[in-house]
Amino acid sequence: MITVLMPTYNVSQYVGQAIRSILDQTYDDFEFLIIDDCSNDDTVERIKSFRDRRIRLIETDKTQGISDMLNIGLNEASNELIARMDGDDISFPTRFEKQLAYLKANLQANVISSDYAMFDDNKILYTVKAAERHADIRKRLALHSEIMHPAAMFKKRAITDNGGYRNIKIEDYELWLRIKDKVVFGNVPEVLLLKRYRRDS
Repeated sequence: MITVLMPTYNVSQYVGQAIRSILDQTYDDFEFLIIDDCSNDDTVERIKSFRDRRIRLIETDKTQGISDMLNIGLNEASNELIARMDGDDISFPTRFEKQLAYLKANLQANVISSDYAMFDDNKILYTVKAAERHADIRKRLALHSEIMHPAAMFKKRAITDNGGYRNIKIEDYELWLRIKDKVVFGNVPEVLLLKRYRRDS
């Protein structure tokens, strides 16, 4: 069983698609933890419109930022295995199934993601092929992140035992750099996430 961790903030236009892509996963044994950071649009109302026992919504009482929301989520998560998701992206239906199979076949890996495609207005802009193996991912971190954060699946203690997220704008990249010698990275060599291109993001 896994915990899906999705922070949200003013994504009412997109959050329905994001939620539906998670609820429609072929692997369906998960807790869906959504943490809303005081959205001032109707994001929360759209989340509440879904009636699914797996969804657990936490609403912050003041705006805190994504790093704090993620740390709250890690503390609240019921399971050791975490699947990240963003409120404006779309996961392919087999994402969890294939990532779990990858982890089963690569027992040392504890932080993985996948290839992904950037999209805008329902059309694919381009796809990104990530390095699959730890050594290549670690080497390329000197230039950019090879772990797509909203496509990530990781063992919770790999993050919490290393200080969790820090409150900076590139919280994921900083985290991967900080823990690169303490974890084993991996990537499923298949597009499993549609990452939305947003000019206002």
